Amino acid sequence: MGFYGVIDGNSTAQIRGFTCNPQIDEIDATTSFSLPGLEIQSAAADDSTSRVFSTNISTTLKFESFLSQPVNKQDQAFDAFFSAILNDQKSLSLSDITDPSHYSTVINATQHLYRTLMAQAMNGNARIPASDNQTTFPSTIVDPNRTRLTQSAISTRILEAFLAAMVVSTLVASYFMQTKEVLPFNPCSIAGAGALIAGSDVLKSDTFPAGSEWCDDREMLRRGYFSGLVFGLGWWAGDDPRFGIDVGRATEERE
Repeated sequence: MGFYGVIDGNSTAQIRGFTCNPQIDEIDATTSFSLPGLEIQSAAADDSTSRVFSTNISTTLKFESFLSQPVNKQDQAFDAFFSAILNDQKSLSLSDITDPSHYSTVINATQHLYRTLMAQAMNGNARIPASDNQTTFPSTIVDPNRTRLTQSAISTRILEAFLAAMVVSTLVASYFMQTKEVLPFNPCSIAGAGALIAGSDVLKSDTFPAGSEWCDDREMLRRGYFSGLVFGLGWWAGDDPRFGIDVGRATEERE
């Protein structure tokens, strides 16, 4: 039961009311599902199969959880239901509330919002567990040639064996491979050539004095820059052993 209208002092002449006798109907529907999750793709209801399911609507289906707080201006006292019709759905105006000739418009707007709220309330609060008596419905496979991906157990085990053999072979090769005589980088590249003398005594000022970069080979020999020095290519011991060129005699293998 609901009331709406205008209160003028103690007069209720402009107050109108209505009653609602709700019921829940059930109908048959043709529904399409997609495999494998059985998601609903489409549904078409057959109104000719409509029948009463229940006329006992539980009073625990509270609509307040689906409605926002009422918004009222001065001299207004709408509840959350009518506030949603006026401010949210905007299917009614104040003139519809005050004009008695717009009664049918108010009823249509009320029914529309009531149906929406009832569907939400039933979905959230009125579901019942499935009964043990299972019902069978006829169905038709529309696309029997749907492509499916299957995995062969035999081929899977073969691939797993190959992967395991590759891992074992890599571990064995890494453990037994001799790397002492393998160069850590390519000395033929520009970066590799620079890395051969990086950190060596060749770059110190007592080996190459300042200004020697402007001398050619003959001038450096004349000045005796390399007199008495021995240069070696190989492994050089230290806190961080390195492979390259330095002053002295290098070892052939990494210690």
